[in-house]
Amino acid sequence: MSLEFSAQEESAKTLLSVRDFPRTVFLTETKADEPTAFPQQALNAAQEAVAERERRYAEPLGDPDRPGNAEFRVLALVERVLLAQPLRVPGVQMLPLRSGDDAVGNRSTDEAAIINGALGELEWRVWLKPDQWAQLNTRERPIMVMHMRWLTCRQG
Repeated sequence: MSLEFSAQEESAKTLLSVRDFPRTVFLTETKADEPTAFPQQALNAAQEAVAERERRYAEPLGDPDRPGNAEFRVLALVERVLLAQPLRVPGVQMLPLRSGDDAVGNRSTDEAAIINGALGELEWRVWLKPDQWAQLNTRERPIMVMHMRWLTCRQG
């Protein structure tokens, strides 16, 4: 994690902010007649806020204190959703599948085989090239991973 600190003087007040690009993680305003927050205090507060957010996102959904709870997980591959970066909410992670800078998409040639079969049945004299079909689908049908965790009481 890379945090940057900035301070700006505006007449009788100082604005302190810590950025975790592109979000402002911590912002405080001090006035001339109040004690000033020091840059290290602002950085520490921002780091604590980020750590709390990370802890909250890492917890599964449900009541962790309920007796007999068991953790369940689901992993789903979702097609045609293009994510530029991971997206998280408590209990759920959504991760783009990437290869270097490129999104990974569905490279299956099954559809090309089905379409070519239908074209043959109709006695058309054209067909799809399965490799070109797979290349097109890689760009047009990106895949993301959805990982969900939750706690629930086991029924016995």
